[in-house]
Amino acid sequence: KHWLPFCKKNNIQDRSPQVYFSSTSHSWSDEAQNLKVMYADMKSRVEHVLDCGKVKDEFITCDQFRGIFDLWTDKFTR
Repeated sequence: KHWLPFCKKNNIQDRSPQVYFSSTSHSWSDEAQNLKVMYADMKSRVEHVLDCGKVKDEFITCDQFRGIFDLWTDKFTR
């Protein structure tokens, strides 16, 4: 929704946010800074899910998704 359009607009060939944001060879626009914050937030949430094995209720936005996440068991793998 945000990252790929940014890559296309700025002709970024390596489309890995981790690689792009770890690079110090360029200065970032306000748009890039906002994307970096969004990426860090998303990465943190994913890591939390992997660490604790579940998605926090505050991140489940509708009952349909809640039902899907209720099916998640310890037997699921990373």
